[in-house]
Amino acid sequence: TINIGAITALERIGFSQLVTDFYSRYPNLTLNIYQGKSLSLLESLEKRNIDIAFVTQPREHNYPYMDFRVVGRDEYSLIVSDKHPLAGREEVDLAELKDEDFILQHPDQSVSGLCMQACAEAGFTPRVISRIETVSIAMNLARQGLGVVFLPSEVPEQYPMNGLCRIRLKKPIEKRIVMVTRAKETPSHLVSAFIDFIHTQTSK
Repeated sequence: TINIGAITALERIGFSQLVTDFYSRYPNLTLNIYQGKSLSLLESLEKRNIDIAFVTQPREHNYPYMDFRVVGRDEYSLIVSDKHPLAGREEVDLAELKDEDFILQHPDQSVSGLCMQACAEAGFTPRVISRIETVSIAMNLARQGLGVVFLPSEVPEQYPMNGLCRIRLKKPIEKRIVMVTRAKETPSHLVSAFIDFIHTQTSK
């Protein structure tokens, strides 16, 4: 058995296919996958509730007991209603959004810290009017014109974009997808095999 913690947006690294391919090598394996938010999953990993976590690397982290390996990258795009004044733009400078209402993820999701920092570097503190957990709710709120939202670029490829527009940021907000294990600890043979498999497949 391997217990895996995973955030929702992982198809940029083909997570489902990776898990399926690994299972084909170990048909007697049981894979328990627990979905959660990045910081919560790191806490579960620390408490040994899971063996491995796939999360968005926090903007600032101090986890000396964790081993972070980058397995993929993505970047966040701005998602707005198709009736928003910025709709139709291909690219926008983040500083142009200083007067916007933001729909932002909860603080225990790494994207929240990444986006807050990006806004600070652009010279403003975002006016957050709603905190959300799920992509579908964020998109529906943006579709209704409640505010603007940052979502990974893989999202428009997986969800209907009717009523919405995706706009690139001139200075991208990078999302680093990391595989995290407990440092200074020898994992089981099976967990080691899984780690090596993921590392090999994502390094191609």
